[in-house]
Amino acid sequence: MDVHIYRSNDGREKSSRYVREGKEFFSLGEQTKYGALITEFKKNGDVANQFRVREHGVEDVLRRYLGIGDLEIEDVGDYKEIAVNASCSSCSKRLFRKLDRLKPEEINEVPIVPAWKCESCGEEFYSMSDEYMKVLVNSNKHLFDGKDLEEFSVNEDAFISLLQEYIIRIFASKKIKRIRIGD
Repeated sequence: MDVHIYRSNDGREKSSRYVREGKEFFSLGEQTKYGALITEFKKNGDVANQFRVREHGVEDVLRRYLGIGDLEIEDVGDYKEIAVNASCSSCSKRLFRKLDRLKPEEINEVPIVPAWKCESCGEEFYSMSDEYMKVLVNSNKHLFDGKDLEEFSVNEDAFISLLQEYIIRIFASKKIKRIRIGD
C-alpha cells in the first residue's frame, strides 16, 4: 500500500487516501493527553474506526495500523479540519468535527460516538456508521451477553440495526441529531 503521511503544525498526522476492500479511506493520528488516537475515515468523512492506545508516538501507532514499514512524512503547515459530506439539517451550513477544534494535547476524553457541530447555529450531531458499530461490537464482545452475541453471529445487520435504534433514542433525548452523510 502506497500511503503518504502529512504532518500539520499541531502534530496531527493525516494519511493520503488508500483502498481497502474496494473502498477509499484515510486515517488521522493525534497525540492526545493520554495516548495516540487513530481515527480511520471513509472518503466522505464518516468514521469507519477509532481507537486510542496509551502509547505516545502517534507515528508508530499509525504505521502499525496501516500495516506499512517506513512512513514518508511531509510537513504541511496548518491543520485542515476533516471535511464531512454533510451539512446542518437546521441551517444547511458547514459541520466540523468537535475534536478538530482542540489541540491534540488538550484531548483528554475521546467520545466513542464521533461528535460534530454546526459552524453557524451550533446544532450538535453524532455519527455512527454501521461499519464502525460492527468494529465496536467485535472489539467489545465482553460487554454483551451470550444471547446478544448469538444474534450478532446469526445476523450482523439486524443486530446492528437494533443497536442503531437504541442509539437514536438515546441521542434524541439529548436533542442531538444523527448526521446524514452522503457518498
